[in-house]
Amino acid sequence: MSEVAAPPLDVGSRRLVARNTIIMVAAQAMGVPLQIVVNAVMARTVGPGEYGIFYVLTTFASLAFMIVDWGQNGILPAKIATDRPNAGRYLGSALTWKVAASIVATAILALIFEFQEKNLPLVALVLVCLGQAVTLISRTCADVVRGFERVKVAAFTQVGGQFLTALFAIPVLYVFGTLNSYLIAAAAAGTIVLYAVWRGLRTVGINKLAADLPTVKHLIRDGNTFLVLNLILLLQPAIDAHYMALLASREAIGWHAAAVKLIGPLLLPATALIGALYPTLCRLWSESTTEYMHTARGALRACFVMTMPIALGCALFPDIGIRIFGGDTFGPAANNLRILAIYVFLLYVTMTLGTCLNAAGRQRSWSVVQFTCILIVVVADPILVSWFQQHFGNGSLGVNITTAGTELLMLIAGIWLMPRGVLDRSILRSACLALIAGAAMACVAWVLKSFDSLWVAPVAVAAYAATLYGVGGIDPEQIQILTRRAAKR
Repeated sequence: MSEVAAPPLDVGSRRLVARNTIIMVAAQAMGVPLQIVVNAVMARTVGPGEYGIFYVLTTFASLAFMIVDWGQNGILPAKIATDRPNAGRYLGSALTWKVAASIVATAILALIFEFQEKNLPLVALVLVCLGQAVTLISRTCADVVRGFERVKVAAFTQVGGQFLTALFAIPVLYVFGTLNSYLIAAAAAGTIVLYAVWRGLRTVGINKLAADLPTVKHLIRDGNTFLVLNLILLLQPAIDAHYMALLASREAIGWHAAAVKLIGPLLLPATALIGALYPTLCRLWSESTTEYMHTARGALRACFVMTMPIALGCALFPDIGIRIFGGDTFGPAANNLRILAIYVFLLYVTMTLGTCLNAAGRQRSWSVVQFTCILIVVVADPILVSWFQQHFGNGSLGVNITTAGTELLMLIAGIWLMPRGVLDRSILRSACLALIAGAAMACVAWVLKSFDSLWVAPVAVAAYAATLYGVGGIDPEQIQILTRRAAKR
């Protein structure tokens, strides 16, 4: 066991939190464009078929390595923050578990793919698992450093990984143009990041590691809650990927993968909103239910304002995103985006409802709803994927419809479970006004449909904002909710 003393801090707690928040948000802001560029280059060079294989492999591997992590990404920083002298023991025990579990997870996935997913390449699977393992170990080390309230290492893990992947993978893709070449380049980039992060452990005084079975058991036990929450999030994509691999063409999977990659960055405003909302609602629920309801209503009104133009943008201008991946080969993905536009609209609302429910202590009921939706996916996916593949040549449209449908069920359940008094006429009014502004946005897009979407889209969004303001859909409280988080960041 190593004795570790944290280097002294020369800033106050509030300044420290603000500085660390800015660093992590900046890392996210820089990492997303790099990821989009790498995915676009990969899609253009390997084609929708190989890109679809990559999506399936990474979806299964992400689920497997989330189990390998066992929720420790959520508990390690907290453990270190309260018990810094034993940081070396926590890290050593966590790494011992994750290295051993990574080997087992890779072997199990290989067996599953050999007997169940026979049309997927095992070599690519092993390379994907190698990259996942390296990334997981890097993140674990960064989480430990984060426990010392130092986030620069974690930020480097995120941005440095994306930058090195782009630096290595883009030339390799243009030269070789194969999935395996990309995976090797990505693993090489991840190894360099791991080396740098490993050296970063010295910045907080960790020079020696130790491991013991009681600590491993302790970390696994404490990670159970986070594991369940993460499982809920990743089970549906894994189920979708399984049925698409069995029943859809590789090109259809590639079109779905492109649409999903384009949707990801559009969800960042919702993530920012609930990230700021949750701790406040938790405090208000215990202190003042009246203030809880008032804040929850404001958040729901704000989410309607945000989600309408984003969802309509997916439906009205899917070609803008598809151009990034290549309109010739990924053109059919535009239909995926149009269906997923419904999902995006609903997801903003259900994420906010779920945050309100969790803060009110109704996590169990909300988890039951989510698991019920997963059971519906298991039944609906094979039927819809097969039907759309036979009739439209794009089985992934069935997955998109299932996704949007289950999100609608979650919306209905979320409304039913909300504490009495939260939902009132003001929320319905905000939804109606956002719908009116959305209609104006759609009208502008229709009138200007003969022009290039690249400049029609900003005009349509401006029409949405102007109409919403004109009908009184934006009030000072909403502006404060939308800008307060940005100001803090």
